Amino acid sequence: MQYPFAGMLIHKLIRLGDEIEAQFALRLTPFGITLPMYRVLVILVRNPGPHTLNTISRSLEVDPSTLSRQITTMTRLDLVTRERTSENGRIVQIDITSRGREVAAQLIPFAEQFDAMSKRNLSDKQIQDLDKILQTVAQNFSDMPPAG
Repeated sequence: MQYPFAGMLIHKLIRLGDEIEAQFALRLTPFGITLPMYRVLVILVRNPGPHTLNTISRSLEVDPSTLSRQITTMTRLDLVTRERTSENGRIVQIDITSRGREVAAQLIPFAEQFDAMSKRNLSDKQIQDLDKILQTVAQNFSDMPPAG
């Protein structure tokens, strides 16, 4: 028996996203980190210098309180540092450690492989068209009124 909504675009997108995330998470397991932690490492590696919790949360489009818990775990794993600034003790700066750089350097190639795999057998035009379609779908959802 087939799931009644198996042919719906939204169902296909969710299933594909879940599968990609699960496959990528398998690559992260040996490093003891989660996908959200990996994303933080990428932000810090690709944008050098200390950052605040707010700048990182805006870049990743995640709630600062959720990010704060991840940063706490990442600090314990020696992936990032978290220090209060001397000029304003309320501001906490977050930076990547040498261990965080090493982990990111080993994991970023997996992301590049996943990207290449997703584009395999697609022409440049198909990739551009798909990108436009996904942007339209995302816009459709941003126009959706809030639940409740």
